[in-house]
Amino acid sequence: MVNYHSDCTSSSSPPSPVRLTLRRRDRDERRRQAEHFAQGRPRPSHTLCGNDRCLLRCCNVFATSPRFLPVFLLGDSERSADGVPVRDIWTDFAYLASTRMWPSPEKGRKNGNKNKKRKQSEALLRAQSIEAFAASPPVRAAYLDFRGLCEKNNLSFTAESRLRDMLSAAMSPLCDVLASLDAAAVAAVKSDNVPAYTEQLVHCTLQGCPPQQQQQQQQQQPNHQMLLLHPGDKQPFPWTHEACIMRFLLTAELWRRHDGRHMRRRGWAWGGRWRVAEMLSGVLLQYWLMDRERCFERVSCRGGEQCDEVWQDWVDKYPLLGEDDDDDDGDGDDDDGGGEEDEQEEQEEEQEEEEEEEEEESNSRAVKSPELVPKPLGLIKGLDLDKDVGYVGGVGTAHRGPLWIEARQRHGVEGLPQH
Repeated sequence: MVNYHSDCTSSSSPPSPVRLTLRRRDRDERRRQAEHFAQGRPRPSHTLCGNDRCLLRCCNVFATSPRFLPVFLLGDSERSADGVPVRDIWTDFAYLASTRMWPSPEKGRKNGNKNKKRKQSEALLRAQSIEAFAASPPVRAAYLDFRGLCEKNNLSFTAESRLRDMLSAAMSPLCDVLASLDAAAVAAVKSDNVPAYTEQLVHCTLQGCPPQQQQQQQQQQPNHQMLLLHPGDKQPFPWTHEACIMRFLLTAELWRRHDGRHMRRRGWAWGGRWRVAEMLSGVLLQYWLMDRERCFERVSCRGGEQCDEVWQDWVDKYPLLGEDDDDDDGDGDDDDGGGEEDEQEEQEEEQEEEEEEEEEESNSRAVKSPELVPKPLGLIKGLDLDKDVGYVGGVGTAHRGPLWIEARQRHGVEGLPQH
């Protein structure tokens, strides 16, 4: 009886403080991950190729299991080798990318001041979204993977012009890959299934098979199963500069488009394929230049909890911009037909206020957008345009110009301008 009573007492006793602490920690961890998923973090089971059963490490970049955890994580140093704050370098790149890749407001138009202010506000929000994408954990991991592949295969870009030439050559193949992904996305909506060719395309590109060789292989042997690789299979093609670049670009692009709703809420719906390809190329060049100036620090990954901390830092720095924002290509300059008289009265009333505000802005140059204070190129402390150094890589310096093609240069031009 004594033993029976003692057993009942022990079974009904409250949990120990240690067990309560562990339960609270698990509960808090689940809540934090749920917040991350709501903010756009892909679930660990999400793969780049779309096949949840895929075991390729290059496709399981969001997994947190010990099998797929990265060895290192890439963080920002406080300052570059020349003492420039790294956060300022990121902000300048995003702001100049936003203002160079999207047209500025036209001069001399009716209500030009109002349109100009709206365009400036859109440019700031777009810059914030670009910075959020460039500094996101998946893009950081993709660059660390890119650098590791280059080092492992004795591939190096000794000069910036070499990398620019490679990015220029990769533009057209990347646009072809984007076209295939767009077609697959439409087919997936209709059939509720990812086409097999898309999985093969992603696998081959991420494993070093250039798209040109994929097409040749498909033409020569349409039913060949070489494209369906599995862990442990021998690498069919040697790694090249182009293959490493395409792996980074495709990884970043699949992260950008992993969820359409999140892409809109983040402001990552950048428009056509050329613009997307130009932006991704600019991000890679920016990472390479910042790495050359020792703007990053590589730290060992201790486990899944550290990955959660990295995501938490990113979510805190870059909150969502809103709910399903409209396309920010700047197509909505013209007013609607209804209510023209009311709008004209409002515009007249706001005209005086706008003039006063513009006067204050020209004096103070105040920026209301949170955590985004752009500094004009050349005014960054430590940046000397007379030297062959470009901190803002995707935009370039005064000597070399932007990485991407200006809108007036796109017709009849193959790839990016050579520098």
